[in-house]
Amino acid sequence: MSILKFVKDFYEIFTSAKSFKDNDIFGSYWANRCGLHVLRLCMGHWMSQFRWLLLSWRLDKDLRDRFHKDGYLIIEDFLPEELFNQLEAEMRVYERGMRECHQGNTVTQRVLFDFEDEYNVPEILSLKNLDKLNNLFRYCGAANHSPVLYKEKVNNGVLDTDQPDPQKNLHSDTFHPTVKAWIYLDDVTEENGPYNYV
Repeated sequence: MSILKFVKDFYEIFTSAKSFKDNDIFGSYWANRCGLHVLRLCMGHWMSQFRWLLLSWRLDKDLRDRFHKDGYLIIEDFLPEELFNQLEAEMRVYERGMRECHQGNTVTQRVLFDFEDEYNVPEILSLKNLDKLNNLFRYCGAANHSPVLYKEKVNNGVLDTDQPDPQKNLHSDTFHPTVKAWIYLDDVTEENGPYNYV
């Protein structure tokens, strides 16, 4: 390993980088036996605790307490009804820039909303600028920046294949606290496939 590569890999210990393939230190059996991964878990959680303290003014105490007790928040009827109805109508037809990912028998379709894009719909811009949504993302994600917003459609069981879908197995993608959120256009029932997220 070159000196430059070692310095880069060492620096990444203190970041959210997580690739065992790209970073020789992360992939080191001995570094992990000596506690590297545990150290990074602790550092990630300490940093989040510090950021939650700094961002606590963004969220009511009741919501903060529920989030830390349960690890998630469910907020029904979160959006104003008029905005939700406009958003729902637009999202059912909006497909500009859609990308597809095939995993096992599932097709996931995604549209990234780029807020510099002149084709963005006003409802999405309204959602992005909604203070109560931004405050939730910033506090719960322990990161003081605006969220990345997508339209996502998960088509489960539509491909005829025996290949496994890794998204259907509970797994951990990262070692530090993170946040994801969904606004469902339809009620979540057993029939339309409830989402499991840990």
